[in-house]
Amino acid sequence: MPEDAIVIPQMRLKINLIGQQVLSLTSFGRSYAYYRAFISRVDDAEQINRNFIKQASTCFVKECLIQWCIVFGSPKNNNLHYKNTTHYGALKEINTKINSELGYQQSKTNTYMQSVKKFRDRYIAHTDITPEGRGRWQSLPYLEPAFTIANTYTEWLIAEIPWGQPRQESLRELRPTFEAEANRAIEKFLPPAQ
Repeated sequence: MPEDAIVIPQMRLKINLIGQQVLSLTSFGRSYAYYRAFISRVDDAEQINRNFIKQASTCFVKECLIQWCIVFGSPKNNNLHYKNTTHYGALKEINTKINSELGYQQSKTNTYMQSVKKFRDRYIAHTDITPEGRGRWQSLPYLEPAFTIANTYTEWLIAEIPWGQPRQESLRELRPTFEAEANRAIEKFLPPAQ
């Protein structure tokens, strides 16, 4: 185990990676809340503001997917991937918690995670311009399961690590704050929702 790892009872976590993961997970949660808030109001906007709202929504969802994939995308060549921060027993526990929260079997969770990664790869990170990729559009995956996965992992980290004060909040706990931030910004561009 590297020198920069801290010892947690019955496991080792790479502290420098966990801190970066928490930053990515928090950015994912904030971007997802902003995306949901902005896209829900696009039809309320006048045309000039509608273009801004659509563009902002696109940027938020892209950032959301990038940050999620940093932690849950491909574990190859990715030190921040959740599978690369702990040993097998803890990974099994994390996956069991994720499956339980989603109500999925592991195979369905894996399929969902791959669909998010594939969307990020094809439309955000690499842009598929091969003849096979042209003219094919994959719908944006439903992102609430991605939020559940990220929140479940965050809650697991909170339970495992002695954070001190103030206590690290889960994404579910932070979600109302993120939504309020987005709504304050939206109010600058749109009349109040009817």
